Amino acid sequence: MPFDAVTVGCVADELEDSLKDGRIDKIYMPSRSDIILNIRVPGRDHENAHGENKRLLISCNPSFPRVHFTRFQRENPSTAPGFCMLLRKHLANGKFICVTQPENERIIEFTIETRNELGDLANKKLIVELFGKNSNIILLHETGLIADCVRHVDSSLSRERIVLPGLPYFPPPPQNKISPKDVTLELVKSMLSSCDQTKKADAFILENFAGLSPLICREIVYLWGSDSDLGIGSKSGLADTICFYMDKLAQKKYTPVLLWDKNKPADFSCIEIRQYAGALTVAKVSKLTEALDDFFVEKERKNLMKDKGGTLLKTVDTLLARCWKKAALQEESVLAANGCEKYKLKGDLIIANIYKLQKGDRTLVTENFYDEKGGEISIALDHSLTPSENAQKFYSRYNKLKNTAAKAQIQYAHSLEDIHYIESVQNSLTQCDDPKIIDEIREELEQLGYIHLKPSKGKKKPPSRVTSPSEFCSRDGFTIYVGKNNRQNDYLTLKMSSSKDIWFHTKGFPGSHTVVISENKQVPDTTLYEAACLAAYYSKARGSSQIPVDYCPVKNVKKPSGAKPGMVIYDNYNTAYVTPNEDEIIKLKV
Repeated sequence: MPFDAVTVGCVADELEDSLKDGRIDKIYMPSRSDIILNIRVPGRDHENAHGENKRLLISCNPSFPRVHFTRFQRENPSTAPGFCMLLRKHLANGKFICVTQPENERIIEFTIETRNELGDLANKKLIVELFGKNSNIILLHETGLIADCVRHVDSSLSRERIVLPGLPYFPPPPQNKISPKDVTLELVKSMLSSCDQTKKADAFILENFAGLSPLICREIVYLWGSDSDLGIGSKSGLADTICFYMDKLAQKKYTPVLLWDKNKPADFSCIEIRQYAGALTVAKVSKLTEALDDFFVEKERKNLMKDKGGTLLKTVDTLLARCWKKAALQEESVLAANGCEKYKLKGDLIIANIYKLQKGDRTLVTENFYDEKGGEISIALDHSLTPSENAQKFYSRYNKLKNTAAKAQIQYAHSLEDIHYIESVQNSLTQCDDPKIIDEIREELEQLGYIHLKPSKGKKKPPSRVTSPSEFCSRDGFTIYVGKNNRQNDYLTLKMSSSKDIWFHTKGFPGSHTVVISENKQVPDTTLYEAACLAAYYSKARGSSQIPVDYCPVKNVKKPSGAKPGMVIYDNYNTAYVTPNEDEIIKLKV
Protein backbone atom coordinates (compact mmCIF):
# COMPACT_ATOMS: atom_id res chain seq x y z
CA MET A 1 0.00 0.00 0.00
CA PRO A 2 1.37 3.46 -0.84
CA PHE A 3 1.49 6.29 1.66
CA ASP A 4 -1.87 7.92 0.94
CA ALA A 5 -2.88 11.16 2.67
CA VAL A 6 -4.87 9.31 5.35
CA THR A 7 -1.85 7.17 6.27
CA VAL A 8 0.40 10.24 6.21
CA GLY A 9 -1.99 11.94 8.63
CA CYS A 10 -1.84 8.96 10.97
CA VAL A 11 1.97 8.92 10.81
CA ALA A 12 2.21 12.69 11.36
CA ASP A 13 -0.01 12.50 14.46
CA GLU A 14 2.04 9.65 15.92
CA LEU A 15 5.30 11.51 15.24
CA GLU A 16 3.89 14.66 16.84
CA ASP A 17 3.24 12.71 20.04
CA SER A 18 6.53 10.81 19.98
CA LEU A 19 8.97 13.58 18.97
CA LYS A 20 7.66 16.58 20.88
CA ASP A 21 10.68 18.45 22.35
CA GLY A 22 13.04 15.74 21.14
CA ARG A 23 16.53 16.83 20.08
CA ILE A 24 18.43 15.71 17.02
CA ASP A 25 21.62 14.03 18.15
CA LYS A 26 23.10 12.64 14.92
CA ILE A 27 22.23 12.71 11.23
CA TYR A 28 23.17 10.01 8.72
CA MET A 29 22.48 9.44 5.05
CA PRO A 30 23.06 5.75 4.24
CA SER A 31 21.85 6.22 0.64
CA ARG A 32 21.09 9.11 -1.66
CA SER A 33 17.37 8.91 -0.86
CA ASP A 34 17.38 7.93 2.85
CA ILE A 35 18.06 10.03 5.95
CA ILE A 36 18.28 8.71 9.51
CA LEU A 37 17.91 11.05 12.48
CA ASN A 38 19.05 9.90 15.91
CA ILE A 39 16.74 11.71 18.30
CA ARG A 40 16.88 12.04 22.08
CA VAL A 41 13.30 12.29 23.36
CA PRO A 42 12.76 13.53 26.94
CA GLY A 43 10.92 11.33 29.45
CA ARG A 44 7.20 11.90 29.77
CA ASP A 45 6.40 9.76 32.84
CA HIS A 46 8.04 8.22 35.92
CA GLU A 47 8.74 4.93 34.14
CA ASN A 48 10.71 6.72 31.44
CA ALA A 49 12.09 9.68 33.35
CA HIS A 50 15.47 9.65 31.57
CA GLY A 51 13.95 9.70 28.10
CA GLU A 52 14.78 7.42 25.19
CA ASN A 53 16.65 7.36 21.92
CA LYS A 54 14.73 6.97 18.67
CA ARG A 55 15.93 6.49 15.11
CA LEU A 56 13.71 8.15 12.52
CA LEU A 57 13.99 7.03 8.90
CA ILE A 58 12.97 9.56 6.26
CA SER A 59 13.04 8.17 2.73
CA CYS A 60 12.21 9.63 -0.68
CA ASN A 61 13.00 6.36 -2.41
CA PRO A 62 10.89 6.34 -5.62
CA SER A 63 9.70 2.80 -4.92
CA PHE A 64 9.14 3.07 -1.15
CA PRO A 65 8.81 6.70 0.05
CA ARG A 66 8.05 6.67 3.76
CA VAL A 67 8.64 8.06 7.25
CA HIS A 68 8.81 5.81 10.31
CA PHE A 69 10.95 4.76 13.24
CA THR A 70 13.49 2.05 12.58
CA ARG A 71 15.54 -0.30 14.69
CA PHE A 72 17.59 -1.80 11.86
CA GLN A 73 21.15 -0.63 11.35
CA ARG A 74 22.17 0.54 7.88
CA GLU A 75 25.67 0.85 6.52
CA ASN A 76 26.75 4.47 6.07
CA PRO A 77 29.16 5.68 3.36
CA SER A 78 32.69 6.56 4.41
CA THR A 79 32.11 10.15 3.23
CA ALA A 80 28.82 11.85 4.05
CA PRO A 81 26.92 13.28 1.04
CA GLY A 82 26.62 17.03 0.67
CA PHE A 83 22.94 17.15 1.66
CA CYS A 84 23.73 15.22 4.83
CA MET A 85 26.47 17.71 5.73
CA LEU A 86 24.01 20.56 5.14
CA LEU A 87 21.45 18.94 7.47
CA ARG A 88 24.12 18.52 10.13
CA LYS A 89 25.02 22.19 9.80
CA HIS A 90 21.46 23.46 10.12
CA LEU A 91 19.64 20.86 12.23
CA ALA A 92 22.22 19.31 14.58
CA ASN A 93 21.03 19.64 18.19
CA GLY A 94 17.77 21.12 16.92
CA LYS A 95 14.53 20.63 18.88
CA PHE A 96 11.32 19.33 17.33
CA ILE A 97 8.57 21.92 17.80
CA CYS A 98 5.80 20.21 15.85
CA VAL A 99 5.03 17.69 13.13
CA THR A 100 2.17 18.62 10.82
CA GLN A 101 0.47 17.53 7.62
CA PRO A 102 -1.02 20.02 5.14
CA GLU A 103 -4.67 19.06 4.68
CA ASN A 104 -5.17 15.97 2.49
CA GLU A 105 -1.59 16.11 1.19
CA ARG A 106 1.06 13.40 1.23
CA ILE A 107 3.43 15.81 2.94
CA ILE A 108 4.93 15.81 6.43
CA GLU A 109 6.42 19.06 7.77
CA PHE A 110 8.89 18.95 10.66
CA THR A 111 9.34 22.30 12.39
CA ILE A 112 12.70 22.30 14.17
CA GLU A 113 14.02 24.99 16.48
CA THR A 114 17.73 25.59 16.01
CA ARG A 115 20.20 28.45 15.99
CA ASN A 116 21.22 30.35 12.89
CA GLU A 117 24.68 31.64 11.96
CA LEU A 118 24.30 34.57 14.41
CA GLY A 119 23.38 32.30 17.28
CA ASP A 120 19.73 33.39 17.36
CA LEU A 121 16.88 30.90 17.67
CA ALA A 122 15.17 30.17 14.38
CA ASN A 123 12.50 27.72 13.23
CA LYS A 124 13.54 25.75 10.18
CA LYS A 125 11.44 23.21 8.35
CA LEU A 126 12.25 19.80 6.95
CA ILE A 127 9.55 18.94 4.42
CA VAL A 128 9.02 15.37 3.25
CA GLU A 129 6.96 14.96 0.07
CA LEU A 130 5.77 11.36 -0.40
CA PHE A 131 4.77 11.51 -4.08
CA GLY A 132 6.07 8.17 -5.41
CA LYS A 133 8.71 8.72 -8.08
CA ASN A 134 8.48 12.50 -7.45
CA SER A 135 9.17 12.19 -3.70
CA ASN A 136 11.56 14.69 -2.18
CA ILE A 137 13.13 15.89 1.08
CA ILE A 138 13.45 19.68 1.31
CA LEU A 139 15.16 21.85 3.93
CA LEU A 140 13.77 25.39 4.36
CA HIS A 141 15.37 28.42 5.96
CA GLU A 142 13.32 30.38 8.48
CA THR A 143 12.59 32.82 5.62
CA GLY A 144 10.81 30.10 3.62
CA LEU A 145 13.56 29.86 1.01
CA ILE A 146 14.84 26.43 0.01
CA ALA A 147 18.28 25.68 1.52
CA ASP A 148 18.61 22.46 -0.49
CA CYS A 149 16.74 19.30 -1.40
CA VAL A 150 17.52 15.71 -2.33
CA ARG A 151 15.89 15.93 -5.75
CA HIS A 152 16.39 19.14 -7.72
CA VAL A 153 13.44 19.93 -9.99
CA ASP A 154 14.16 22.50 -12.72
CA SER A 155 12.08 23.73 -15.64
CA SER A 156 13.08 20.75 -17.77
CA LEU A 157 11.40 18.39 -15.27
CA SER A 158 8.39 20.51 -14.29
CA ARG A 159 6.93 23.70 -15.74
CA GLU A 160 4.47 24.22 -12.89
CA ARG A 161 6.66 23.79 -9.83
CA ILE A 162 10.41 24.34 -9.62
CA VAL A 163 12.26 23.13 -6.52
CA LEU A 164 15.81 24.48 -6.38
CA PRO A 165 18.06 25.97 -3.65
CA GLY A 166 17.51 29.70 -3.13
CA LEU A 167 13.93 29.74 -4.44
CA PRO A 168 10.79 30.14 -2.32
CA TYR A 169 9.02 26.90 -1.48
CA PHE A 170 5.52 26.45 -2.85
CA PRO A 171 3.39 23.40 -2.02
CA PRO A 172 1.98 21.36 -4.90
CA PRO A 173 -1.36 22.57 -6.38
CA PRO A 174 -4.41 21.20 -4.53
CA GLN A 175 -6.52 18.41 -6.00
CA ASN A 176 -10.12 19.09 -6.91
CA LYS A 177 -11.47 16.49 -4.52
CA ILE A 178 -13.69 16.62 -1.48
CA SER A 179 -12.03 16.52 1.93
CA PRO A 180 -13.40 13.93 4.40
CA LYS A 181 -14.33 16.71 6.87
CA ASP A 182 -16.52 18.42 4.22
CA VAL A 183 -18.54 15.31 3.39
CA THR A 184 -22.28 15.34 4.12
CA LEU A 185 -24.94 12.74 3.42
CA GLU A 186 -26.89 15.09 1.11
CA LEU A 187 -23.71 15.87 -0.89
CA VAL A 188 -22.84 12.20 -1.39
CA LYS A 189 -26.41 11.29 -2.41
CA SER A 190 -26.44 14.14 -4.91
CA MET A 191 -23.12 12.99 -6.40
CA LEU A 192 -24.31 9.40 -6.64
CA SER A 193 -27.58 10.30 -8.33
CA SER A 194 -25.81 12.36 -11.01
CA CYS A 195 -23.22 9.68 -11.75
CA ASP A 196 -23.34 6.72 -14.14
CA GLN A 197 -25.02 3.97 -12.11
CA THR A 198 -22.84 1.25 -13.67
CA LYS A 199 -19.62 2.92 -12.56
CA LYS A 200 -17.64 0.83 -10.07
CA ALA A 201 -18.13 2.07 -6.55
CA ASP A 202 -14.46 1.99 -5.55
CA ALA A 203 -13.51 4.01 -8.65
CA PHE A 204 -16.22 6.58 -7.77
CA ILE A 205 -14.82 7.00 -4.24
CA LEU A 206 -11.23 7.23 -5.43
CA GLU A 207 -12.01 9.91 -8.02
CA ASN A 208 -14.11 12.16 -5.80
CA PHE A 209 -12.73 12.03 -2.25
CA ALA A 210 -9.32 13.30 -1.20
CA GLY A 211 -6.59 11.37 0.57
CA LEU A 212 -7.80 7.80 -0.03
CA SER A 213 -5.82 4.90 -1.45
CA PRO A 214 -7.38 2.14 -3.58
CA LEU A 215 -7.12 -0.20 -0.57
CA ILE A 216 -9.33 2.03 1.61
CA CYS A 217 -11.76 2.61 -1.26
CA ARG A 218 -12.13 -1.15 -1.73
CA GLU A 219 -12.62 -1.55 2.03
CA ILE A 220 -15.49 0.94 2.04
CA VAL A 221 -17.15 -0.89 -0.85
CA TYR A 222 -16.54 -4.27 0.77
CA LEU A 223 -18.37 -3.23 3.92
CA TRP A 224 -21.17 -1.87 1.75
CA GLY A 225 -21.65 -4.78 -0.62
CA SER A 226 -18.91 -7.39 -0.03
CA ASP A 227 -17.80 -7.03 -3.66
CA SER A 228 -15.46 -4.32 -4.95
CA ASP A 229 -16.74 -4.84 -8.52
CA LEU A 230 -20.27 -3.61 -7.70
CA GLY A 231 -21.61 -0.57 -9.51
CA ILE A 232 -22.88 2.36 -7.48
CA GLY A 233 -26.46 1.58 -8.49
CA SER A 234 -26.33 -2.09 -7.47
CA LYS A 235 -27.87 -1.56 -4.05
CA SER A 236 -28.77 1.17 -1.58
CA GLY A 237 -26.77 2.33 1.40
CA LEU A 238 -23.54 3.35 -0.32
CA ALA A 239 -23.91 7.00 0.69
CA ASP A 240 -24.36 6.05 4.36
CA THR A 241 -21.27 3.81 4.28
CA ILE A 242 -19.18 6.53 2.65
CA CYS A 243 -20.30 9.13 5.18
CA PHE A 244 -19.59 6.77 8.07
CA TYR A 245 -16.02 6.27 6.91
CA MET A 246 -15.43 9.92 6.01
CA ASP A 247 -16.57 10.98 9.48
CA LYS A 248 -14.23 8.39 11.00
CA LEU A 249 -11.29 9.69 8.99
CA ALA A 250 -12.16 13.34 9.65
CA GLN A 251 -12.08 12.65 13.39
CA LYS A 252 -8.77 10.76 12.96
CA LYS A 253 -10.08 7.55 14.50
CA TYR A 254 -7.23 5.36 13.33
CA THR A 255 -6.87 1.62 13.89
CA PRO A 256 -3.45 0.76 12.41
CA VAL A 257 -2.98 -2.82 11.23
CA LEU A 258 -0.39 -4.97 9.48
CA LEU A 259 -1.54 -7.64 7.01
CA TRP A 260 0.51 -10.83 7.00
CA ASP A 261 0.77 -13.50 4.33
CA LYS A 262 2.01 -16.47 6.34
CA ASN A 263 5.21 -15.13 7.92
CA LYS A 264 5.72 -12.17 5.59
CA PRO A 265 4.17 -8.68 5.88
CA ALA A 266 1.95 -8.12 2.84
CA ASP A 267 0.34 -4.71 3.42
CA PHE A 268 -0.54 -2.10 6.03
CA SER A 269 -3.32 0.35 6.75
CA CYS A 270 -4.28 3.00 9.27
CA ILE A 271 -7.81 1.56 9.49
CA GLU A 272 -8.92 -2.00 10.07
CA ILE A 273 -9.10 -4.12 6.90
CA ARG A 274 -11.69 -6.92 6.47
CA GLN A 275 -11.86 -7.36 2.68
CA TYR A 276 -9.29 -10.20 2.51
CA ALA A 277 -11.58 -12.47 4.58
CA GLY A 278 -8.98 -14.93 5.86
CA ALA A 279 -6.64 -14.81 2.86
CA LEU A 280 -4.35 -12.56 4.91
CA THR A 281 -3.89 -12.34 8.66
CA VAL A 282 -4.81 -8.93 10.11
CA ALA A 283 -2.76 -7.90 13.17
CA LYS A 284 -3.54 -4.70 15.06
CA VAL A 285 -0.53 -2.61 16.10
CA SER A 286 -0.20 0.09 18.72
CA LYS A 287 1.75 2.50 16.48
CA LEU A 288 1.97 2.48 12.71
CA THR A 289 5.31 4.33 12.75
CA GLU A 290 6.94 1.38 14.53
CA ALA A 291 5.13 -1.42 12.68
CA LEU A 292 6.09 0.01 9.26
CA ASP A 293 9.70 -0.93 9.97
CA ASP A 294 8.80 -4.63 9.80
CA PHE A 295 6.88 -4.11 6.58
CA PHE A 296 9.42 -2.06 4.67
CA VAL A 297 12.59 -3.81 5.78
CA GLU A 298 11.57 -6.85 3.71
CA LYS A 299 10.58 -4.67 0.73
CA GLU A 300 13.81 -2.70 0.98
CA ARG A 301 15.88 -5.87 1.22
CA LYS A 302 14.24 -7.31 -1.91
CA ASN A 303 14.76 -4.04 -3.75
CA LEU A 304 18.41 -3.95 -2.72
CA MET A 305 18.77 -7.59 -3.77
CA LYS A 306 17.28 -6.77 -7.14
CA ASP A 307 19.66 -3.85 -7.69
CA LYS A 308 22.86 -5.50 -6.46
CA GLY A 309 22.13 -9.11 -7.35
CA GLY A 310 20.59 -8.39 -10.75
CA THR A 311 23.68 -6.58 -12.04
CA LEU A 312 26.04 -9.24 -10.73
CA LEU A 313 23.85 -12.08 -12.02
CA LYS A 314 23.89 -10.53 -15.49
CA THR A 315 27.71 -10.43 -15.34
CA VAL A 316 27.83 -14.06 -14.22
CA ASP A 317 25.44 -15.11 -17.00
CA THR A 318 27.73 -13.42 -19.52
CA LEU A 319 30.77 -15.18 -18.03
CA LEU A 320 29.00 -18.53 -18.22
CA ALA A 321 27.99 -17.99 -21.86
CA ARG A 322 31.60 -17.15 -22.76
CA CYS A 323 32.88 -20.25 -21.00
CA TRP A 324 30.44 -22.49 -22.86
CA LYS A 325 31.45 -20.88 -26.18
CA LYS A 326 35.15 -21.31 -25.39
CA ALA A 327 34.59 -24.93 -24.33
CA ALA A 328 32.75 -25.66 -27.59
CA LEU A 329 35.66 -24.29 -29.66
CA GLN A 330 38.17 -26.28 -27.63
CA GLU A 331 36.12 -29.45 -28.05
CA GLU A 332 36.10 -28.87 -31.82
CA SER A 333 39.91 -28.57 -31.75
CA VAL A 334 40.18 -31.85 -29.86
CA LEU A 335 37.86 -33.64 -32.30
CA ALA A 336 39.65 -32.16 -35.32
CA ALA A 337 43.01 -33.36 -33.98
CA ASN A 338 41.77 -36.93 -33.56
CA GLY A 339 42.51 -37.54 -37.27
CA CYS A 340 46.19 -36.61 -36.98
CA GLU A 341 47.34 -40.26 -37.11
CA LYS A 342 46.69 -40.41 -40.86
CA TYR A 343 49.45 -37.85 -41.44
CA LYS A 344 51.94 -39.96 -39.50
CA LEU A 345 50.89 -43.01 -41.53
CA LYS A 346 51.49 -41.18 -44.79
CA GLY A 347 54.91 -40.00 -43.61
CA ASP A 348 55.84 -43.56 -42.62
CA LEU A 349 54.75 -44.94 -46.02
CA ILE A 350 56.78 -42.30 -47.86
CA ILE A 351 59.89 -43.20 -45.82
CA ALA A 352 59.26 -46.92 -46.46
CA ASN A 353 59.09 -46.26 -50.23
CA ILE A 354 61.66 -43.50 -50.42
CA TYR A 355 64.00 -45.67 -52.52
CA LYS A 356 61.60 -45.61 -55.48
CA LEU A 357 60.62 -41.92 -55.23
CA GLN A 358 62.32 -38.88 -56.60
CA LYS A 359 61.81 -35.15 -56.63
CA GLY A 360 59.02 -34.16 -59.04
CA ASP A 361 56.75 -37.12 -58.32
CA ARG A 362 53.15 -36.05 -57.70
CA THR A 363 51.66 -39.27 -56.33
CA LEU A 364 52.75 -42.33 -54.38
CA VAL A 365 50.64 -45.48 -54.85
CA THR A 366 51.74 -48.20 -52.49
CA GLU A 367 50.53 -51.04 -50.33
CA ASN A 368 49.21 -49.90 -46.92
CA PHE A 369 50.92 -52.38 -44.61
CA TYR A 370 49.20 -50.75 -41.57
CA ASP A 371 45.86 -51.99 -42.85
CA GLU A 372 45.07 -55.53 -41.73
CA LYS A 373 43.06 -56.12 -44.90
CA GLY A 374 45.87 -54.88 -47.08
CA GLY A 375 45.04 -52.80 -50.12
CA GLU A 376 46.68 -49.88 -51.79
CA ILE A 377 46.73 -46.24 -50.76
CA SER A 378 47.33 -43.15 -52.88
CA ILE A 379 49.30 -40.29 -51.28
CA ALA A 380 49.43 -36.84 -52.93
CA LEU A 381 52.98 -35.41 -53.02
CA ASP A 382 54.33 -31.93 -53.50
CA HIS A 383 56.36 -32.17 -56.73
CA SER A 384 58.55 -29.24 -55.67
CA LEU A 385 59.83 -31.16 -52.60
CA THR A 386 62.11 -34.16 -52.28
CA PRO A 387 60.64 -37.43 -50.94
CA SER A 388 62.30 -36.78 -47.56
CA GLU A 389 60.83 -33.27 -47.43
CA ASN A 390 57.36 -34.62 -48.30
CA ALA A 391 57.61 -37.08 -45.41
CA GLN A 392 58.77 -34.31 -43.07
CA LYS A 393 55.79 -32.19 -44.16
CA PHE A 394 53.36 -34.91 -43.06
CA TYR A 395 55.24 -35.47 -39.79
CA SER A 396 55.14 -31.72 -39.04
CA ARG A 397 51.40 -31.60 -39.60
CA TYR A 398 50.96 -34.66 -37.38
CA ASN A 399 53.03 -33.15 -34.55
CA LYS A 400 51.22 -29.82 -34.79
CA LEU A 401 47.78 -31.42 -34.54
CA LYS A 402 48.93 -33.74 -31.76
CA ASN A 403 50.25 -30.83 -29.68
CA THR A 404 47.12 -28.81 -30.41
CA ALA A 405 44.96 -31.69 -29.24
CA ALA A 406 46.93 -32.10 -26.01
CA LYS A 407 46.73 -28.39 -25.16
CA ALA A 408 43.10 -28.13 -26.21
CA GLN A 409 42.27 -31.11 -24.00
CA ILE A 410 43.86 -29.38 -20.99
CA GLN A 411 42.12 -26.09 -21.80
CA TYR A 412 38.82 -27.89 -22.31
CA ALA A 413 39.14 -29.49 -18.86
CA HIS A 414 39.86 -26.05 -17.34
CA SER A 415 36.84 -24.60 -19.14
CA LEU A 416 34.62 -27.33 -17.72
CA GLU A 417 35.96 -26.51 -14.25
CA ASP A 418 35.17 -22.83 -14.84
CA ILE A 419 31.66 -23.73 -16.01
CA HIS A 420 31.07 -25.90 -12.94
CA TYR A 421 32.32 -23.12 -10.66
CA ILE A 422 30.39 -20.29 -12.35
CA GLU A 423 27.21 -22.39 -12.31
CA SER A 424 27.65 -22.74 -8.55
CA VAL A 425 28.00 -18.95 -8.27
CA GLN A 426 24.93 -18.51 -10.47
CA ASN A 427 22.95 -20.84 -8.23
CA SER A 428 24.08 -18.92 -5.12
CA LEU A 429 22.95 -15.63 -6.66
CA THR A 430 19.54 -16.87 -7.80
CA GLN A 431 18.79 -18.19 -4.29
CA CYS A 432 20.47 -15.38 -2.36
CA ASP A 433 18.38 -13.56 0.25
CA ASP A 434 21.01 -11.34 1.90
CA PRO A 435 22.84 -8.34 0.34
CA LYS A 436 25.97 -9.18 2.36
CA ILE A 437 26.18 -12.56 0.61
CA ILE A 438 26.08 -10.76 -2.76
CA ASP A 439 29.03 -8.62 -1.63
CA GLU A 440 30.91 -11.79 -0.65
CA ILE A 441 30.24 -13.35 -4.06
CA ARG A 442 31.39 -10.20 -5.85
CA GLU A 443 34.57 -10.09 -3.76
CA GLU A 444 35.21 -13.77 -4.48
CA LEU A 445 34.88 -13.22 -8.25
CA GLU A 446 37.21 -10.22 -8.04
CA GLN A 447 39.87 -12.20 -6.17
CA LEU A 448 39.73 -14.99 -8.78
CA GLY A 449 39.97 -12.51 -11.65
CA TYR A 450 36.56 -13.19 -13.20
CA ILE A 451 35.50 -9.57 -12.83
CA HIS A 452 37.64 -6.46 -12.56
CA LEU A 453 37.05 -3.15 -10.84
CA LYS A 454 38.68 0.18 -11.59
CA PRO A 455 41.71 0.61 -9.31
CA SER A 456 40.92 2.88 -6.37
CA LYS A 457 43.23 5.70 -5.34
CA GLY A 458 42.88 5.04 -1.61
CA LYS A 459 43.99 2.12 0.50
CA LYS A 460 43.21 -1.35 -0.74
CA LYS A 461 40.10 -2.68 0.95
CA PRO A 462 40.87 -5.73 3.12
CA PRO A 463 38.90 -8.94 2.44
CA SER A 464 35.64 -9.05 4.34
CA ARG A 465 34.90 -11.71 6.94
CA VAL A 466 32.89 -14.72 5.84
CA THR A 467 29.25 -14.43 6.95
CA SER A 468 27.72 -17.27 8.93
CA PRO A 469 25.92 -20.10 7.12
CA SER A 470 22.15 -20.43 7.51
CA GLU A 471 21.11 -22.42 10.56
CA PHE A 472 18.30 -24.98 10.73
CA CYS A 473 17.13 -27.44 13.39
CA SER A 474 15.82 -30.92 12.63
CA ARG A 475 12.79 -32.34 14.38
CA ASP A 476 15.18 -34.55 16.34
CA GLY A 477 17.00 -31.46 17.66
CA PHE A 478 20.17 -31.68 15.51
CA THR A 479 21.65 -28.44 14.17
CA ILE A 480 21.97 -28.28 10.38
CA TYR A 481 24.02 -25.62 8.59
CA VAL A 482 23.65 -24.63 4.92
CA GLY A 483 26.25 -22.56 3.06
CA LYS A 484 24.86 -19.78 0.87
CA ASN A 485 27.92 -19.15 -1.31
CA ASN A 486 31.25 -20.82 -2.10
CA ARG A 487 33.17 -19.02 0.65
CA GLN A 488 30.58 -20.12 3.19
CA ASN A 489 30.71 -23.65 1.77
CA ASP A 490 34.48 -23.85 2.28
CA TYR A 491 34.25 -22.37 5.76
CA LEU A 492 31.43 -24.71 6.77
CA THR A 493 32.96 -27.92 5.42
CA LEU A 494 36.66 -27.37 6.07
CA LYS A 495 36.78 -25.28 9.24
CA MET A 496 33.46 -25.18 11.05
CA SER A 497 32.60 -28.90 10.95
CA SER A 498 34.20 -31.81 12.78
CA SER A 499 35.25 -35.10 11.16
CA LYS A 500 32.18 -37.02 12.44
CA ASP A 501 29.60 -34.52 11.21
CA ILE A 502 27.58 -35.55 8.14
CA TRP A 503 28.10 -33.67 4.86
CA PHE A 504 25.48 -33.43 2.05
CA HIS A 505 25.53 -32.21 -1.54
CA THR A 506 23.34 -32.76 -4.59
CA LYS A 507 24.73 -35.22 -7.12
CA GLY A 508 25.44 -33.62 -10.47
CA PHE A 509 23.91 -30.22 -9.63
CA PRO A 510 25.46 -27.00 -8.30
CA GLY A 511 24.26 -26.40 -4.76
CA SER A 512 25.02 -25.58 -1.15
CA HIS A 513 27.16 -27.62 1.21
CA THR A 514 24.93 -28.89 4.01
CA VAL A 515 26.28 -30.26 7.29
CA VAL A 516 24.52 -32.00 10.19
CA ILE A 517 26.33 -31.34 13.48
CA SER A 518 26.36 -34.81 15.01
CA GLU A 519 27.96 -33.95 18.37
CA ASN A 520 29.39 -37.50 18.33
CA LYS A 521 25.86 -38.96 18.37
CA GLN A 522 24.13 -41.33 16.00
CA VAL A 523 22.18 -39.19 13.53
CA PRO A 524 18.64 -40.60 13.01
CA ASP A 525 17.20 -41.22 9.56
CA THR A 526 14.64 -38.42 9.90
CA THR A 527 17.43 -35.86 10.37
CA LEU A 528 19.38 -37.32 7.46
CA TYR A 529 16.28 -37.00 5.29
CA GLU A 530 15.66 -33.41 6.36
CA ALA A 531 19.29 -32.45 5.72
CA ALA A 532 19.10 -34.07 2.28
CA CYS A 533 15.93 -32.04 1.57
CA LEU A 534 17.78 -28.86 2.57
CA ALA A 535 20.69 -29.71 0.27
CA ALA A 536 18.26 -30.38 -2.59
CA TYR A 537 16.22 -27.24 -1.91
CA TYR A 538 19.30 -24.98 -1.92
CA SER A 539 20.56 -26.31 -5.23
CA LYS A 540 19.94 -25.80 -8.92
CA ALA A 541 17.61 -28.80 -8.84
CA ARG A 542 15.09 -26.96 -6.63
CA GLY A 543 11.59 -27.61 -7.94
CA SER A 544 12.44 -31.09 -9.25
CA SER A 545 11.45 -34.40 -7.72
CA GLN A 546 13.54 -37.39 -6.64
CA ILE A 547 16.73 -35.31 -6.49
CA PRO A 548 19.87 -37.38 -5.80
CA VAL A 549 21.81 -36.16 -2.75
CA ASP A 550 25.15 -37.69 -1.73
CA TYR A 551 26.13 -37.73 1.93
CA CYS A 552 29.11 -38.94 3.92
CA PRO A 553 31.12 -38.05 7.05
CA VAL A 554 33.02 -34.77 6.75
CA LYS A 555 36.31 -36.70 7.10
CA ASN A 556 35.67 -38.18 3.63
CA VAL A 557 35.50 -34.72 2.03
CA LYS A 558 38.75 -33.24 0.72
CA LYS A 559 39.67 -30.07 -1.12
CA PRO A 560 42.26 -30.59 -3.90
CA SER A 561 45.22 -28.26 -3.96
CA GLY A 562 44.48 -25.22 -6.10
CA ALA A 563 40.75 -25.93 -6.34
CA LYS A 564 38.36 -22.99 -6.60
CA PRO A 565 36.19 -21.95 -3.62
CA GLY A 566 33.45 -24.46 -2.88
CA MET A 567 35.04 -27.22 -4.99
CA VAL A 568 35.71 -30.49 -3.11
CA ILE A 569 36.01 -34.23 -3.75
CA TYR A 570 34.56 -37.00 -1.58
CA ASP A 571 34.39 -40.79 -1.38
CA ASN A 572 32.68 -43.61 0.57
CA TYR A 573 29.30 -41.93 0.30
CA ASN A 574 25.63 -42.90 0.19
CA THR A 575 22.93 -41.40 -2.02
CA ALA A 576 19.40 -40.42 -1.02
CA TYR A 577 16.60 -39.42 -3.40
CA VAL A 578 14.38 -36.66 -2.00
CA THR A 579 11.69 -34.18 -3.07
CA PRO A 580 11.95 -31.04 -0.89
CA ASN A 581 8.83 -29.21 0.31
CA GLU A 582 9.13 -25.45 0.85
CA ASP A 583 6.69 -25.38 3.79
CA GLU A 584 8.70 -28.06 5.59
CA ILE A 585 11.95 -26.17 4.88
CA ILE A 586 10.50 -23.01 6.47
CA LYS A 587 9.58 -24.97 9.61
CA LEU A 588 13.20 -26.08 10.04
CA LYS A 589 14.59 -22.53 9.89
CA VAL A 590 15.98 -21.27 13.19
